[in-house]
This record gives sequence, C-alpha cells and structure tokens, in this order.
Amino acid sequence: MTTPVRFTALFLILILLFSGCGTAADTDTPPVHTDAGTDTAAPSVPDPVTVIDRTDSYKALARTYLEALPEADFENASFVIASPRADVLRPEENSTVYSAAKYERNRQIEERYNIQLVASAVNEADYAEMLRASVKADEYFADLLMLPQYMIGTLAADNLLLNVNSMPFFRAEMPFFDKSSADAATIGDATYAIAGPASFEESMQTAIFFNRDLFAENGLTLPYEDVYSGNWTWDRFFEICASVPDINASANTEYASFSTQYAADTLPASAFYSCGETLIRKESGTPMLAFGEQSSNALSVLRSLYGEASAHTDNETGISRFYSGNSLFMIERLYVMDWMINGKINWGILPLPKADAAQADYVTLASPDTLFFGVQKNASDVMSTAVILSALNASSYGVISDAYLTYTMHHILRDNDSANMIEILAKTRTYDFAYSFGRVDGTLAASTYGALASFSNGEDLSALIDTDAVNAHLAAAFPTGN
Repeated sequence: MTTPVRFTALFLILILLFSGCGTAADTDTPPVHTDAGTDTAAPSVPDPVTVIDRTDSYKALARTYLEALPEADFENASFVIASPRADVLRPEENSTVYSAAKYERNRQIEERYNIQLVASAVNEADYAEMLRASVKADEYFADLLMLPQYMIGTLAADNLLLNVNSMPFFRAEMPFFDKSSADAATIGDATYAIAGPASFEESMQTAIFFNRDLFAENGLTLPYEDVYSGNWTWDRFFEICASVPDINASANTEYASFSTQYAADTLPASAFYSCGETLIRKESGTPMLAFGEQSSNALSVLRSLYGEASAHTDNETGISRFYSGNSLFMIERLYVMDWMINGKINWGILPLPKADAAQADYVTLASPDTLFFGVQKNASDVMSTAVILSALNASSYGVISDAYLTYTMHHILRDNDSANMIEILAKTRTYDFAYSFGRVDGTLAASTYGALASFSNGEDLSALIDTDAVNAHLAAAFPTGN
C-alpha cells in the first residue's frame, strides 16, 4: 500500500511516557478468579466454575494504547497479513467470546484507520519458498507476515526479512510487545520479528495436567496452594510422583506418574527454562551460551524427570494414558484440553514447577512454532505496516487473553484454580534466541536444546558442549555489526 499517512506528535509523547516500561508479563499481577461472578458449570464436571468479567478494564487499557498511536487514513485499502494459522487474527466464526473479541479488535482497527484487514492463509511448508520467490522477483507478498519462530533464522539468513527497527515510528520496546521476543529475534541491531498479544496463542503453551480424582482418592493435597504460595517446585513434583508405587500396590493397578506426547520434543528445554535458566544470553549484543555445569539444579531436574521410574515413556500414547485416568500427571500443550471436555476424569492445570521456592517467578518457554510478526524485505509501505503492527498488539493487550480465559471457563475448565493457572502461564511466557535461529545454525541447535535433550537421555554435558568453541562460533555466525 502507498496511502499517505498523517502522523501526530502523540506517538512521540507515548514513547516518552512509557520509556522504561516492561512487557505485559512484567506490569500485570495475576488476578485470582475466586470471589465474584456467575456460577457456570463446565459440561460433565462436578465443580462449578466462577466466571469473573474484567473485560471492561482490559478494553479500557487496550483502547488507551490504541488511541495513543499515530492517526492515519488508509482510504479503505486492504491490509494483507499472511499466516499459516490465519484464525489467530480472523477466526472463521465469531460464535464464542474468544473469536468475538478478535472480531471486535479488528473492527476497531479497521474503523480507526479506514482499512480492511485480510488474513491470508499460507501453507506452512510452502511459506519460506513463496516468500523467497516474491522477494527475488521484487513482488508484493503481504503487508505483514506471521511466522513460526523456528522459521525466523532461515528467512533472515536468506535476506527476506526487514529489520523492524528500521521502520519509522516503530518501537519494539512498547509495553504491548513481548520484550523477550524482540531479543530472541535480534542479531546485532537488527530485529527480524517480534511477538505480542495479537500473535500469542495461549493454547500452544506447555503446562502440567493432573488427575484430581486420583489425588482425592489417595489423600494427596491438590498442588494449587503450592503454586499460590510459591512452593510449586520440581522437588514437590517428584515427591508426588514418588507416591505412585504405593498407589499402584494398594490399587493393584499400573498408574503412571506422568506422561507426555506433543510436548515431548521441547520438554527438556521447557523444564530447563522453568528452573529460571536460559539457553542463550546476549553480551554486548553477541549471543553466548547461558548454561553449563554451573546450572546444576536445572540439570538435576532433567535427569530426575527422565529417570522417573513410574513415568509412561511411550510418547505416542501419552495423552490416551492420561485421558483414560491411568496417569497422575501429564506434561502437555494446553490445546489438548479441548479434546478432554467430556472425559470421565476430573483434571486440573498447573504451570511447570520452579527450581526451588527462592526462584522469583514461574517461567513458561514459548514453543518453537509460536507465531511472530515479521515484514518482507521489499515491503513497499513500511510506515503503514509499522502503524498496523503496533495497532494490532495495542488493541489486543489483555483483551484477547482475557476472552480466551472466559471461553475456557465457560466451556472447558473443571475448576476456578485452573483458570488462575492459565493466567500464570500467559503472564510468564518468554522466548529464546535458540528457537529462532537453531534451524539455520546446527552448532547453535546442538549446543542448546539439542544438548539438553541428549543430556536428559543420559549423555555427559561436557562431552556435548565445548563452551569456548561454541561461543567463538556464535560470535562469528551472529556478528553484532549486522
């Protein structure tokens, strides 16, 4: 699009106003859904779920962010956003509060900027090649891209992505963007993609499901209070797992301590991150390994997790094992709860545990297929792209996640505490550089999430990683001068 844009000084004021602000996770405190609202029972479950409506509060904040952005008139132009999961921006229907919130978000942006938002579905397997052909031919592909995080490195290496920091009036540090996502997609001064509440999919996060019926039948205290008090640690998790042999002996059955399936590939990194560790840190902009033998607590957790004697180790049947009521825990992506709405077991949700009670926060590592926003290298109107990218995330701030939570409380969840756990997961999300660039750099992949996976399966970490050699490679492969 080449529509002229009229910008106001308000945006520059906003930058000053919010300088020093953190991300959504940094600035909000997780509210608790326990003391007001309307009782609504989820299908086929015994406990009522209390729905608390804070929509107006979130809408007011999102509206404030949106109204502080530049004014513009795009003269009813179409603004195309390409995505492998187009429903993230524009659902096929608007019959739920979650999809309706996205439609309302889109309507506000379209009305403010006199624009038509178009979500264009692109096959994920063909995405990179289609974009490559478009840029090579200097042709239009889309005004804005939504990319799985794992794809960022490949597209950046092929010089297909614009440095979003180069767009006029764009500020990655604004509070409606996820701060760690920008760092995870940055090489030197170039930020190739960014995530925020408009791209965030709550259902993609890794959580712990637990069988509340088995807990109650065997006199085990539900772990929710551990989470609230900050004492939900891996030691506590393993302590509960250790009770499974006695449960099996008394019940004359074969319950598993935990199972996993779709989250299995990323579990080592997710568990490592939950211990307050990171895979990559930046030193003067240069990526360097952030862990090693000094990460003894987190490494011990991985060995214990993969050495758990009562675990269900067949990753092809992890979900069915839990769904049938034969596993105490399941470590899995949140989207599987949609498949368990009418299941016979009474389940709850927890975040991954902390390393110890002294750790400040629970931490949820975003999966490598999490969506980011990017801009094609030859974009013709980066000014309008900068405005709409900011507007999408500003007007999504708090509103979309709150609508997701309301939807799950009405239709899926079995208890109020699980709603609080989902909020904790959303507010503790973070991103890592290794997931952005590991697919294009074998050394980076092998020495980070690959090394953790091998270590979890019994290999010696010192034999897997030569820290000095890896850091020298990273400095050369990802120079700060880009």
